[in-house]
Amino acid sequence: MRNGKGWLLFSLLVLLLLALILPPLINLNRYQRRIAASISSSLGRPVEMSSVKLTLLPLPGLAMSNFVVEEDPAFGAEPTLRSANVTAYLRLTSLWRGKLEISRISLDEPSLNLVHTSAGRWNIGSLLLQASHVPNAPTSQRYIGYAPRFPYIEANNGRVNFKEGLEKRPFSLLNADFSMWLADPGQWRLRVEAQPVRTDLDLDLSDTGLLRIEGSLKRASALGDMPVHLTATWSKAPLGELARLLLGHDLGWRGDLYTETEITGDAHALQFKSRLRVDDLHRQEFTPSETIQLEPTCLFVYRRDRQIVDGLNCTLPTGDGSLSLKGSLGSLAQPAPSLTIGIDRLPASFVLTALRTLHQGFAPGLEAKGSAHGSFTYQATAPSSVLEGGMTIDTLSLNAPELKTPLELEPIHLTASGKASPAKVTSHHGAPAVPDRTSVELTPFSLPGNSLTLAGTLTRAGFELHMNGASTIDRLTSLARSFGLSHSSVAALGPQGTAAIALTLRGPWTKAVAATPRPLDVEGTMRLQNAIYNSAFLPAPVELLSAEANFSPSEVVWSPVSAAFQHIPFTLSLTVPKNCTGLDCAVLFNASTANLDAGVLERALTGNSNRGALLGEIMTRIDATLSPGKNWPAASGVVRANTFLAGPMVMRNMTASLQVQGRSVALHTLDARTLGGTVHASGTLDAVSGAPPSYNLSFVLTRAAATEAAALFHENWGSGELSASGDLKLSGYSRAALASSARGTFHAAWDHGASTLLGSFEHWDGSGTVEQSRLTLTRSSLTRGSTGEPLSGSIGFDRQANLTVGTLHLVGPMQPQK
Repeated sequence: MRNGKGWLLFSLLVLLLLALILPPLINLNRYQRRIAASISSSLGRPVEMSSVKLTLLPLPGLAMSNFVVEEDPAFGAEPTLRSANVTAYLRLTSLWRGKLEISRISLDEPSLNLVHTSAGRWNIGSLLLQASHVPNAPTSQRYIGYAPRFPYIEANNGRVNFKEGLEKRPFSLLNADFSMWLADPGQWRLRVEAQPVRTDLDLDLSDTGLLRIEGSLKRASALGDMPVHLTATWSKAPLGELARLLLGHDLGWRGDLYTETEITGDAHALQFKSRLRVDDLHRQEFTPSETIQLEPTCLFVYRRDRQIVDGLNCTLPTGDGSLSLKGSLGSLAQPAPSLTIGIDRLPASFVLTALRTLHQGFAPGLEAKGSAHGSFTYQATAPSSVLEGGMTIDTLSLNAPELKTPLELEPIHLTASGKASPAKVTSHHGAPAVPDRTSVELTPFSLPGNSLTLAGTLTRAGFELHMNGASTIDRLTSLARSFGLSHSSVAALGPQGTAAIALTLRGPWTKAVAATPRPLDVEGTMRLQNAIYNSAFLPAPVELLSAEANFSPSEVVWSPVSAAFQHIPFTLSLTVPKNCTGLDCAVLFNASTANLDAGVLERALTGNSNRGALLGEIMTRIDATLSPGKNWPAASGVVRANTFLAGPMVMRNMTASLQVQGRSVALHTLDARTLGGTVHASGTLDAVSGAPPSYNLSFVLTRAAATEAAALFHENWGSGELSASGDLKLSGYSRAALASSARGTFHAAWDHGASTLLGSFEHWDGSGTVEQSRLTLTRSSLTRGSTGEPLSGSIGFDRQANLTVGTLHLVGPMQPQK
């Protein structure tokens, strides 16, 4: 026994050494042409290889390098198949019987070109037909028969390219694993697993899903008669990458696609049965709180002789109802669909969820009950397609937290007559517009609780809704909030008052990928009576006695507006731009009032009598409505007042031009009659978040009456004229902060004046600086009669003077003369 085991071990070692040593010593290259000719005869195509080697481990076989199967000239010049390494393993059992059979053919990283001609032929058709004419035994047959057994063919990590005639298509299959074998004498089995890609786009392979095809092909005398039974699955395919893969561009949809398609029949008439599932369907720009899951099934037939798709029958279950699509797509080269769309008990809640999927923030708390039924026919005809039919939504009930009672609507009818839509259709190529005959008209219906009616037009691109009638503002704002229009013009209105509206709302179903989000286009008018406007930065509401708004695609113009704030009446016009950026978004305003008291306005705006708190209160309220670091709303306009009281100072016919930009306010001009003369001023206010505001002010006072100017300080300056100008810089909120921070220069000229300290004089002219709460004279002269005297010194904001006239030094308060 020991000797027998030793000899067995010795024999195995000798065989192993021979398997390692003999193959390199056996030169098969002299048989290379014969082997290539034999394979070429079997395939019906020229075959080339650079070398052939014998391998014994792990199984006996032939290793061929740079293996190439040439193309049929009718399909082009590029080879059908390339593979750097091909190994054909031999069947050991056949060698004992003196026959040579191939058990397995393995291709390493092959590249296969599939060519389709305009006549409908495929380049691999002749290969399949050639194989079907060769009698073979099944691959798994254990015994040797008269017919050789069909080898198991496999390819690893391959690439499949697609060509249309001589033009290579951008679609390819990468990382392809392929296997094929003969399951029984008349049937091949095949299995493919690959990742679809486009060569003209940068696609992440992990985002194109995995394609699997498995099934059978049966022998036939003609290629078109070859029966097929295939099952194709495509899993984990993101919709965004799928659209880029199939269409070349992103449609903006997100979600995951799972599909399984069963293909049966022959090349003359292939029958497809598909089951799809789309999970987490939503738009790329937002994810709704509730996403849609779709699970449609489709049946259709592809007829090769006419290259058409007909017998289409798709069904999408929707709760207790369904949507169906039946008909024919026509020729794939020139599609002319003829379809019927069926609507059977379609839940209103499904429609609502679909609208939320299309538009961010649409009706977030709304609940819908009811169902729709109807049908439409679609026919593609020249020069435009035609849609006909109708749909009715029965017993529609809408409820939301903002609605006091549910909206119980009358039946709503949508009809498509096939007539041209009144909506304008523009051509992308400058050609004459083609009438749109696929629009659906929403028959006018009334909204309960008011006299509003709603009608509209739905097209493939978008929608157009018309709302007309009168309503209480309470009902109107409840509807706006219920449908997610919290940023609309009525969102800030209180419940009081009435509104008369004639509005048209337009918008696309979806926005273009990478486009800037924009609200709906609104056109028309809205008239308000006895309404209330609530502003986030005002302590009390604004009473709108009457107001009219005109809406256009580019702006909303409020004019005229008759209003009152804290019993301060005023008129106003506003122009609010839409769909704009930067300075183009500035609100334009024009406000006027008969009489305005700064003290009354300050108390109205701050809600208290704390003088000097106005600006700080307003800035705090505005900043509370903005994100940290954000700028104030841009605005520009004019304020007018017949009479403006600024403490003891009275301004008449005042006109001020203002502009708000960033976190600054520019006073471009202020003109008024005051103190018996005129004043012109300009300046800026700059407010850095978290710091006290700073001011720059320039003014020119011309020919003011000295008596009226003196009255501001309760002094008597005589009856002369006073002119002055100055430039000041200040900062802070309170009067004390403004006085202590004041810096600047001034110039003044005074004719026929008088004061307790200076006495009477014919003319005074002087310049100076403002600093440390004092006016300091740097150049000044006083003229009495024909004599001029230098005047120097300073006067404090508290009216304490320290002056020198000639050689006379004067110190004391600037008291009025007795």
